[in-house]
Amino acid sequence: MSTAHDPVPYEEGSSQGYSERAADRFELVRHARRYLVASGPCPRCNAHLEIPIVTEAVRALGNGGPASGGTEVPMYCECEGEHPGRPDGEEGCGAYWLLVVPGDLT
Repeated sequence: MSTAHDPVPYEEGSSQGYSERAADRFELVRHARRYLVASGPCPRCNAHLEIPIVTEAVRALGNGGPASGGTEVPMYCECEGEHPGRPDGEEGCGAYWLLVVPGDLT
């Protein structure tokens, strides 16, 4: 999904801050019995993202999130916005993070 974003240079990386910002700003919406959509701004470049989460895969992970008893799901920016230095064939700004999906949603 292409929307307004901060055109920060491409840089693969993560930080606890990315996970904290995603936790504060992402909304989880059930779209079908087997999946949710995590919707919100990338914690690095602020592009709006809609990332599907297959709940059966989340249950299989079952690793438990630190604060909520949920499951930590890996995510990454997949925006279509321009990011200087992004390698050919890559997408997004390079940010990745963990989002805790509460157990009652899986």
